[in-house]
Amino acid sequence: MAMKPWSMTNVSLLLPLLLLLLPHHLRLASTAADSVEATCKTIARDDPNVHYAFCVEALRRDPASGAADTKGLAVIAAKLSEKNATSMVAAATALLGKARRPPERRSLETCASAYGEAVEALGLSVGAIEEGRLDDAMTYLSASIGAADVCAQAFEELRVACPFPKQNMAAQQFCYVALCITHLLG
Repeated sequence: MAMKPWSMTNVSLLLPLLLLLLPHHLRLASTAADSVEATCKTIARDDPNVHYAFCVEALRRDPASGAADTKGLAVIAAKLSEKNATSMVAAATALLGKARRPPERRSLETCASAYGEAVEALGLSVGAIEEGRLDDAMTYLSASIGAADVCAQAFEELRVACPFPKQNMAAQQFCYVALCITHLLG
């Protein structure tokens, strides 16, 4: 005797099982989505240099962040930092092409160089995080934080306003977020 594939009896037997599993499934989805907020809350509480809203907004830019564990968030943050530093090299280089005064050109060259070194260090930090070499990763990330200060100081010495103060602050925030999340792994 053949049984009907989806008779009302089969559905009525499955319904209680589905109702039991649904809250568990929703809790797992919620846990992954809450991971960004919980991680950002923790690092913002532990380090005054990290701004919670910036952390959440930055990590949410990457669609993979919703399902990432702490290590995944550290990698995402380091990659975002690297991308940001790369854009800072481009911004300094673009202004360098327009700068006429030698002191201004030197300051822009300093910015481009500092951020260029940060790009290299941030790239190395991604690999170090992925490989579990956390001390190396934190060294690379810590070194990258200084690029914004080096850039700003190059203009302060001229007693001229830095052309990208907001970008420098964001660059530092990206690095602090990556460093603090990586620190959570250790």
